[in-house]
Amino acid sequence: MNVPMELLDAKAEAWWTCVFHAAWQGALVGGVLVMVIHLGRRWPGPLRYWLLTLALLKFAFPPLLPVPTGVFSAVGPRPIMRERALEPVARFSPVELDALEKTPRWTAEPMPSFADVERQTVASSPRNSISSPALQSAPPLHWKTWLMLAHAAGGLAFLSWLVWQVSRLSRVARRAYGLNQGELYEQFSLLSEQFALRRRPRLMVSAQIHTPIAFGLLRPTVMLPAAVVEKLPLSEVRVILAHELAHYQRGDLWVNWLQLLLLAVWWFHPVVWLLNRALRQVREDCCDDFLLAQGLTSNEAYCDVLVRAAAELSGKVPIGATLGFAEQMHPLGRRVARIMDRTIRRCHRVPALGVLALLALGGLLLPGLKSQETRSIGKETGPRAVPARSASSSPTAQDNLEAATTTEPLRTGTIRGPEESKESKSAAELFKQLDMFQSRLKRSHASLLDEFVHLQPSVVPFLIQQLEDQNQPVEARRKAAWLLSEMGAAARPALPTLLKALEDDDAQVAQEAANVLGAIGPEAKTAIP
Repeated sequence: MNVPMELLDAKAEAWWTCVFHAAWQGALVGGVLVMVIHLGRRWPGPLRYWLLTLALLKFAFPPLLPVPTGVFSAVGPRPIMRERALEPVARFSPVELDALEKTPRWTAEPMPSFADVERQTVASSPRNSISSPALQSAPPLHWKTWLMLAHAAGGLAFLSWLVWQVSRLSRVARRAYGLNQGELYEQFSLLSEQFALRRRPRLMVSAQIHTPIAFGLLRPTVMLPAAVVEKLPLSEVRVILAHELAHYQRGDLWVNWLQLLLLAVWWFHPVVWLLNRALRQVREDCCDDFLLAQGLTSNEAYCDVLVRAAAELSGKVPIGATLGFAEQMHPLGRRVARIMDRTIRRCHRVPALGVLALLALGGLLLPGLKSQETRSIGKETGPRAVPARSASSSPTAQDNLEAATTTEPLRTGTIRGPEESKESKSAAELFKQLDMFQSRLKRSHASLLDEFVHLQPSVVPFLIQQLEDQNQPVEARRKAAWLLSEMGAAARPALPTLLKALEDDDAQVAQEAANVLGAIGPEAKTAIP
């Protein structure tokens, strides 16, 4: 039970980082653009519509994906992403960590299998030392994990409601009858050709709905209430059909489904609901402007159609997956006032300058924060230090190496000043990096070793110092001898030290010294007394 819980906690940490930064960035962008749209309510409808869509897209854009042009990429906090899935490895004891590392060439002990180490770890765990299963209690979940589970539950509930509503609409569509002839159908066909629709929607009539609706992405459909066909004259029904077809001509159904999917993810965010409400209102304004700009009706006649439709066809839009025509009287009053305002510029698409402004604004607002460091399993971009040892464990090669490189200058035959050279520091760092876990060492071993060997002339004196220091742990001295063997003939300055190492108490150090002398060649023989 502990492994799934630890995995849940690790996923919750990554979830919290993404959701937290996406929430405040989206709230900031959405709140500002909603205020801008409110102040610019006399602007062209398509421009206001795509500004709101841009604010909604901010919630779909990765919050930690930086772009040089982004505002959030240049300012604000820079989070450090860490993958908590590495925590089970970090909790191993120092002995178990040494056992997990693959035995390098300078270690003589055989490497135990991972299964043996895991069985030994599980058997020695204090949690498994309790014989009674009732006393073995799993650690509690982190509060971020509970929030992540609640977030997922709310999203599933919203999607379930949406599926139920779509199935309900499908039942209504199966009971409706289609129109494929008559004067009303001819007007519908003419409007479809005038709007240059790639796929002509179906025209259906149903007595179970109370307002005209448009729905369906793969199978476009316009459905009219039976009362529309019976009570309203053909000229007014033609305006209603033009309004519904304008939604398809503008691609509003696709944006509407994007709104629903984002609501399933951000159901708890009030700014997302505010943006969706504003989008639905501005979308109707855009269709109104489209009809007036195309000359399909006049301002006065269109207001009469809206008022009669609201009076005759009372009722709400069935589900959020549909786009309707009439509204209740209060929002309808806003639309009527806007339609009768002849000073507003009517257009059916965003002007060229508006498109450029939207693209520039998207490049500024959509990118997220810049992450200085990203750690994930199998994708380590730089060296990672081995987890800290316990206070009771003995000093390691890492500790002694750090102390040696920070307190003593390297032996190069000359007296150095208080400041070490840049090359000496690099050699010490690279020497320390070679003590990484074997999984990472396998990927970067070749390039790291090549860089280390070519750090001339400071690397050979550094290795001589490591090999001669008898206070060093034997693993560090083995490593120094092995690195000298990899350098070949370049290790000639270390001949006196290597000759002494042939009589070293550790057989592995002596063997590596012999390998170095063999790589140097005949010159090593002349140095032997």
